[in-house]
Amino acid sequence: TINLDGAESVFISGDYSNIKASNLRGEQVQIESKSAKLELNNVLGRLMINGGYLNIELEDIAKDVSITNRSGKVSASNLKGSCRISGDYNKIKLDDFEGSEIQIENRSGDIEINALNHLNLVNI
Repeated sequence: TINLDGAESVFISGDYSNIKASNLRGEQVQIESKSAKLELNNVLGRLMINGGYLNIELEDIAKDVSITNRSGKVSASNLKGSCRISGDYNKIKLDDFEGSEIQIENRSGDIEINALNHLNLVNI
C-alpha cells in the first residue's frame, strides 16, 4: 500500500499496489496501475488514472478528471471539473457532481449520476 498526504506533484506507476492519497496540491496527479484500490481525496490539480481492474474512490477533486479503467468500479463525489471515463465493464457512480461536462464510454456496467448544477455536456 502506498500512502501519501500533502504531496505537490504525483506520478505513480505500479500494479497490485493499493494507493491512498489526500491533500495533493500539484498541478497534476497521474496514476497508472492494475488490480488495485485507489482512494484519493482533496486533490487540487488535474487527475489522470489509467489501468484495469481498479476500484477507484474519489472525493473533492478540484479540476478535471480523466479515467481509463477496465473491469472495475469508479465511485466519486464532489468533482468540480469535467469528468471523462472510458473503459469496459465498469460500475460508475458520480455523486454531488459540480462540473459542467461528463463524458462516459463504458461497455456494460451501471452508471449513476447525481449532478448539483446545470450540465453543458453529457455524452454517455
